[in-house]
Amino acid sequence: ATPPTATPRTAGSGAPRTTEATPLVTGGTETADALASGWDTLVARLDAPVFHTRAFLSAYEHHPVQRISAPRYLEVRRGGELVAAAPTYLQGDPLGLLGLADGEQALLSPMWHSPDSRLLTADEEALGALSASFGDRAAELSAPLWGFVNLSDDSPLLPSLARRGFQRKELVPRWTLHRSDAPDGDTYLAGMRRSVRRDYQRQLRRYAERAHTLVHGARYPGLVPLLELIAASAARAGSPKYYDPQRLAAFLRELNGPVRVVEVRENNGEPLAVAVCFLESRRLQAWAGGYVRGRSDLTFSPYYALWWEIVRLMWATRADSIECGRLNETFKEKMLLSPQRLVAMIGPSK
Repeated sequence: ATPPTATPRTAGSGAPRTTEATPLVTGGTETADALASGWDTLVARLDAPVFHTRAFLSAYEHHPVQRISAPRYLEVRRGGELVAAAPTYLQGDPLGLLGLADGEQALLSPMWHSPDSRLLTADEEALGALSASFGDRAAELSAPLWGFVNLSDDSPLLPSLARRGFQRKELVPRWTLHRSDAPDGDTYLAGMRRSVRRDYQRQLRRYAERAHTLVHGARYPGLVPLLELIAASAARAGSPKYYDPQRLAAFLRELNGPVRVVEVRENNGEPLAVAVCFLESRRLQAWAGGYVRGRSDLTFSPYYALWWEIVRLMWATRADSIECGRLNETFKEKMLLSPQRLVAMIGPSK
């Protein structure tokens, strides 16, 4: 681990006056396995999603779904309490959003597979110390580009980063369905345009005649063949190397607890669609999905059926929302989802 060093205060930092007598100490660890329990305490305090938890970070480091290297988990403490943190990795640009050359790597926080990223910081003073530590790490690795990715564009601390020289770059939005817009099936369908509602109801009737749904845990023996559907769908969408079924399965098995794998299965046993979800206390993360295409004998869309089953999973839990990924904007608008714009904040050159 990096030896902790005191971080001097600067005038006008905007930090609460009550912290002025307590210096900030920066440090870090090279492996998620060495993270202290205070990491998850900070995650819970900030209501950050599952992607920031020690369990997720450890599983991803052990079985990276997308290649990462040189991990360092930056920490800022005040009086021994963790007040800011950031997982950082050298990574490529698999979605082509940052303008990196093919094979070029940047130092980014967190990994790309965290679509709902948060700034894990209790206040602006802690964010300043975290940003300085992040920049030092980027200089140490001679990274051509560094910064935070997949942040909501309405994050209250984005202006603080901008004042520190970070440049904002628009990314692809993610999409959310709130339980208040879909408290039950009838209300949800009634909120759709009439033509969409009638088509969806017709598809759901045909789906009920032809297929059914199973919800698996991460230890399901048939997990890898299901994940091949996800890899194939990502390839069709232009990301042919975004998922490897074997690595993805190993990652999910280690994470285990929050994993829910929703499968739409034809009555003859053939898988038609699958979604990997993470169930949090108040959020359902619809993280990755895939489905078969080109089956002319099917009279319903496996994709539409899969979405209905994800919504049903929300209804069966205490989740207040379903958080979805990018793409398929037209479908998501039809299904009453709202876009959440995401940005990257790229740090200044050192």
